[in-house]
Amino acid sequence: MEGDGDFVHCGSAFVKIERPQLVEKSNTTSEVWRYFGFQPGSDGRPENIETPVCKICFRVIPAKASNTSNLYAHLKSQHPHIYIEVKSKSNQAPTTSTSSGEPSKEHTTMMREIFQRKDKFDPKPREHRELTKAVTYYITKDRMPLNIVSKPGFQHLLSKFNPKYDLPSKNYFSRVALPSLYADVRKVVERELKSADCFAATVETWTCRSNEMYVTCGVQFVDSDWILKTHCLQTQYLPDEHTGQSLKCALEDVLEEWGLDTTNLVAVTTDNEPAVKHACELLSWKRLNCFSQNLQCSIQKGLDDSRIERIIQLSRQIFSQFSRSWKRKKEFSIAQGQKGLPRN
Repeated sequence: MEGDGDFVHCGSAFVKIERPQLVEKSNTTSEVWRYFGFQPGSDGRPENIETPVCKICFRVIPAKASNTSNLYAHLKSQHPHIYIEVKSKSNQAPTTSTSSGEPSKEHTTMMREIFQRKDKFDPKPREHRELTKAVTYYITKDRMPLNIVSKPGFQHLLSKFNPKYDLPSKNYFSRVALPSLYADVRKVVERELKSADCFAATVETWTCRSNEMYVTCGVQFVDSDWILKTHCLQTQYLPDEHTGQSLKCALEDVLEEWGLDTTNLVAVTTDNEPAVKHACELLSWKRLNCFSQNLQCSIQKGLDDSRIERIIQLSRQIFSQFSRSWKRKKEFSIAQGQKGLPRN
């Protein structure tokens, strides 16, 4: 551990804090959970599995459904040498034999599949890698669910393009291909951000279908060739109460993780959510109202006028008379033609 006694090293400073008693996460094989635990409940079990606590600096890190992305990000930004150690252990190849020296069931299954697929591509050649990259790009670009690679129709389509291509499993895309693509794209974005003298930001809070809160942060800047660049940096889960203080901490974490200096921030565009306004005030950021939301509010206010409501109601009744009757719709189309009006 980095700490000793009541002092722990977090980021670039030593902080004196109380050491809470934490509960270990059960049934996990991920190396990163060695450095995180949970606040215990009255029964000795984790009180909230979506708010793990760092064992080094004792900071609460949101982790939706035990997702480790935020945990790795925290170690990378606050405890880099621990992050390097965790990643190196995670990348080690798993063993393929049991304690008795006999091949494991997984190893036997893998060897059987290799012999059964002798007519397929060797996974190493360039053509196989390029095809897999193309499938990965398709999944991310078109926001397709990962289980599409398990669908018979999609597999049939790829087999027609190239019968020798052996499509990897869903687990391969989720654990290898997608993280690799994310790492490549992130390097490009980080390189572009370093070249920006100043930048603007956008912050939006939203609620998913399961009524869970998220905050999305993006940046915009003009590069040296006077080309406008726009990047969505991060969407972060907010397990805590939706307050200005919690949003302030979340936004600080995003900028720190991406190495952005707030002194280069020109302005931030947000919606009219009170918590977001409060967070910008706490951060002393210049805030601009979202134009599209202001426009929507203006239109809605105009539609609330009783005279406009009456016109809309009559228009809907007229439309319903023709949309629900094919006979009236046909007569309406004939009348439009007789009067030289455009048909619709």
